[in-house]
Amino acid sequence: MLPKQHRLSRKDFSVVFPQTKRFHSDIITLHYLPSLLPYRMSVVVGKKVSASAVVRNRIRRQLYALLRQNMQNTPVTGDYIWIVKPSIKSEKREHLEGVICQLLAQTKEKR
Repeated sequence: MLPKQHRLSRKDFSVVFPQTKRFHSDIITLHYLPSLLPYRMSVVVGKKVSASAVVRNRIRRQLYALLRQNMQNTPVTGDYIWIVKPSIKSEKREHLEGVICQLLAQTKEKR
């Protein structure tokens, strides 16, 4: 889990989501809103991904762990909403990490 200062609350989520720029991959859609504040993020794993809450929570934890690693390595600002697509279930961790790095690089280009 991320520290509270780096999490988007439900109230923030509803304000940030309509204003975001979208970046797509085959397994994740990233909604990004630039700001000068330290990064805040949320991961959304819907029931379309899996009907089982156990599976959805495992995917969410794995994604948060990868994001925490990548965010520590590079200074980032802005608000990030990561929406997981159903095809993520068949992907390996290495591919997932590559997709995260690719989407973060795309947000840096658009700043």
